Amino acid sequence: MQVIVSFLESFKSTFGVYWDFLLLLFGALIPGVVKVATTKFKRLLVRIRLKNLSDIEDLNVIRICSGTPNYDYNDIHTKVADKKLFIGFPKELRNKVLEHDEKFELHDDFSFDGSNTFEDITQKTEIGNFKELIDKHRMIVANEFVARTNGCLFNRPKFGVYKINYELRKGNDEVPEIRIDFFETDYFTHRVFRSIYHELKSQNHPVSQVNQENIKEYLNKYNSFTTSMGVNAFVITESKLGESIIFSKRSSNAAYSENKFKYNSTVMEGISQTDLDTYEKRVSLQLAVERALTEELGLSKDHQSKHDTKIEFCDFFLEKNYFEIGLTSIVRMDAVFEESISDLPGKDKELEISKLHPVKKSKATIEKFIKDVDIYPQGLFTLKMVCARDMIFINIKKKYINK
Repeated sequence: MQVIVSFLESFKSTFGVYWDFLLLLFGALIPGVVKVATTKFKRLLVRIRLKNLSDIEDLNVIRICSGTPNYDYNDIHTKVADKKLFIGFPKELRNKVLEHDEKFELHDDFSFDGSNTFEDITQKTEIGNFKELIDKHRMIVANEFVARTNGCLFNRPKFGVYKINYELRKGNDEVPEIRIDFFETDYFTHRVFRSIYHELKSQNHPVSQVNQENIKEYLNKYNSFTTSMGVNAFVITESKLGESIIFSKRSSNAAYSENKFKYNSTVMEGISQTDLDTYEKRVSLQLAVERALTEELGLSKDHQSKHDTKIEFCDFFLEKNYFEIGLTSIVRMDAVFEESISDLPGKDKELEISKLHPVKKSKATIEKFIKDVDIYPQGLFTLKMVCARDMIFINIKKKYINK
């Protein structure tokens, strides 16, 4: 110790009158050095954390457009175009499928141009063997319907998206508007196109290379593949936990076997011809959400009205795993989950949902929940976008995707 003291005394005497100045200088510099070091350390921690977080692209989802913060219902313009697309169910299997479902929709081949050759789609998509792919996959999917496997249970009419214009603005405030032209199709056709898409995707075909830069071009070029538009809605209401967001756990009857028992948004419903509002002469997205609440949760129109239900439309997106257009939505209800929702019987509740699970609407609680369960990628995307509207910014770690 004496040696150190002697060294410091010698050091001090060396600088003489400058010693006090040096002490002041070091005293002034030390906080700055500490601040710089602390800032760099914090930035390093942020970089490490962000490296482990997912972007939207990691979810295999491309955001098409968003409301600010939501779309007013009257700013989403829809109509049914004079376009139809049907892939005919194999005639040799029609009697078998009718044994299970006498209301099964049956059509012959019919393309957008009215022909039965699909040559118009072949030329537009530049898929040279398109007709051969149709013939191959119609048999694959038809046999799934006959066997009632992989979610192929019923065939009913539905709508696909023929054209979507999302670059419209109105007024001095340039409020976003969107126009959607739907075409008529059915669920069998939809499943055949999904089957074709999966084969093309496995071959790295250009249709699977859609990204943020080319999405406008691809939605036009490959509109025969957009045979579905679904609404993904989270219900937000009170529960014994406080204000909560309701997750659903899908049933064993999920449309695709890989999605059995995964968690998703509260309701997930494809737009169908039952959502056609003949009075307003439009396809009503409002009716689609109300129908989903009724069929999947058992919430009748009276229930919805009683609990002051409000529906918000947020973002349009493309889900790349299936090349399907989706819409995120929030359903706000003045209700208590355990009293008004959890035990209601719904027409499709047992068919679609195995469990409803409320999660307290807080960043920490939600992030802990998604860490522990398996969730659809589109469900994670919907969750991020819905929570952002309430100023809750959810971080999704890459390891949580496809657990």
